[in-house]
Amino acid sequence: MIIFSVFLRNGIRFSFKLALVFFLVFPLTVNGMSIGTISFSRHYDNSVKYNEVHKGLYLKHNGFSVGRYTNSAGLKSSFISYEVMVPTRYKNLSYGFTFGLADNYPDELPNVNGYLPIAGLTVKYSVLKVLVTPINTIFGIEIGF
Repeated sequence: MIIFSVFLRNGIRFSFKLALVFFLVFPLTVNGMSIGTISFSRHYDNSVKYNEVHKGLYLKHNGFSVGRYTNSAGLKSSFISYEVMVPTRYKNLSYGFTFGLADNYPDELPNVNGYLPIAGLTVKYSVLKVLVTPINTIFGIEIGF
C-alpha cells in the first residue's frame, strides 16, 4: 500500500510506473486487453459547477485498469480500478461493478485525504461504457483487443 501512496502523490508518474509494474507482474496478452476513454460526466449536485469534460485515457487488462484524466475540479488525476463484469444473453451487453481509487481531489470536492474512492455500477454496450456512482454518471468508450 505504501508503493501506491507514493505513486499517487507523484501525479503522472503514478500511471506509468504502476502500469509498468502491473503489466510486468501480470503477463501481457492481447486477450483481455482494452484501451478506453473517460469522456464526460453528469454530476447529480447542481449547486456546484463541476468540470464535466474529463479527457481521460486508461489501459485495462483482465479487469484491472490504470489511467489518467482531468477530474471534476479541472485537475489531473491518476487512478487504479478493478471491475467485475457479467455477460448477458444479449451479445454486446454486459454489466458489473467497478471499484478503485483516484488521486488529486481538492478539499472542496468529496474525497478522503485527497483521494476519491471509486465504486459504482458499470454497464457496457458494444464499445460504449457507463459508470454510475453515488455522485455522478461517467461516460466513455472502451475498445478490447
